[in-house]
Amino acid sequence: MQFLQDQAELERLAEDILIQKQLIIDLDRRRNDNRVALRSISGPSAPQKTHFFAGGLFIKLPTPSVKSFLSTDQANIDAEIDRLRTSMKAQSRELELLEKGAVKANIGFDLKGMRREDLQGIAKHPSMQ
Repeated sequence: MQFLQDQAELERLAEDILIQKQLIIDLDRRRNDNRVALRSISGPSAPQKTHFFAGGLFIKLPTPSVKSFLSTDQANIDAEIDRLRTSMKAQSRELELLEKGAVKANIGFDLKGMRREDLQGIAKHPSMQ
């Protein structure tokens, strides 16, 4: 009976990981669409009002408001993608633990990319000048 419970847990974890991968793909598409929309309403020839699709209907709003909505949505999407990636790493470790019984230490598995602020902080450090 324990074997069946372990297999069910393995399947649940694997399915969760696949669902999260698909969510990341969908969110990335949405982020790209937002980026394209922001780019199209930016610039000197931007209209004063823009049609915005929200909740199943089109609304004509001032362009700065639409830019604000899209920028906020971009930040939320980025945060959600980061959260999903972190969660996937933890679930992958748990899956490996259940499959193999022990998790070997993968050096650098928890590394994260440098942010713009980190790079600017390095460039401003006195030892770099």
